[in-house]
Amino acid sequence: MLNHLEILQNSMNKSEGVEENQLVKEDELDELSDDELNTENNPSYFTTNGKWTTETLERVTAIIPRNDRYAEITSESNKKRKSNLRFWIAPIQFSKDNHQSDVIRVEDVKIPYCQETGYGTKFVYMCLPEDLRNLLINNKISDYNLNINETNLIGAGGWWKHVSSVKNKFGYVSDGEKAFNPLSLKKFFDEFSAGLTATLYLRLVCKASTDRMKDLDNNIQRNLKVEVLQAYITSIDKDITQPFRRSPNVPKPLQKDVTPEKVKTQLFKMGLLKELKLPQKSMADQKSCNITISA
Repeated sequence: MLNHLEILQNSMNKSEGVEENQLVKEDELDELSDDELNTENNPSYFTTNGKWTTETLERVTAIIPRNDRYAEITSESNKKRKSNLRFWIAPIQFSKDNHQSDVIRVEDVKIPYCQETGYGTKFVYMCLPEDLRNLLINNKISDYNLNINETNLIGAGGWWKHVSSVKNKFGYVSDGEKAFNPLSLKKFFDEFSAGLTATLYLRLVCKASTDRMKDLDNNIQRNLKVEVLQAYITSIDKDITQPFRRSPNVPKPLQKDVTPEKVKTQLFKMGLLKELKLPQKSMADQKSCNITISA
């Protein structure tokens, strides 16, 4: 499989050049964590153990952030795009014995092949361990409502999440130097028409938004999101069944779907249309019209 990935990367190099090996970061989010990925000098239980089962989760606690742990991340771009909203975020900490981290390793994560627009470039679906979700549910706090599950995503086999900001995050690890080599997920999916299994370093964060004039309080609902820091592809898998949307996206109407004027006029007469907009006549037609006003 490694040879296939190396060939895929060489193809990327020829067509568009190699981007630097770096994480696509949001400065505001990175400042919240002092944790680093595991190194020989800085081993951590949460960045070396990637199995999330009932046995490995013994004595593990998920620390859901209190309200005063949230940081505002309303950037200038957000102010221009959504001037009436403020954005807030806080990471979930994991604790066991003397180890504590907001960066965790998760192995055997299933990511299906999907042909939706933007899949592999803007977002992916991933199946995380059910026991990890149960840990979060069991450690929820009563201060505010935290939505752990995706409201519009259903799938079998585990805890399905919609994950964005995946550019440059997936790749393979070369032998010897153990260097991370990023790959284009879109090119991967186009090449293999298959899903993949990966080992992930990720962070679980709680996000919220408020009106421009309002501070964050416990009445505001939070949503749990997944941030991928780095992902190592371990296998190519054609048998991963993708989840489905509870409410799928509706395609835009076609030109042949436009309601005829005769039908709209009938609907208007029946009181089913609040306003009837007739086609605009050309200036020549308007000049030729004789308007008669009766007393």
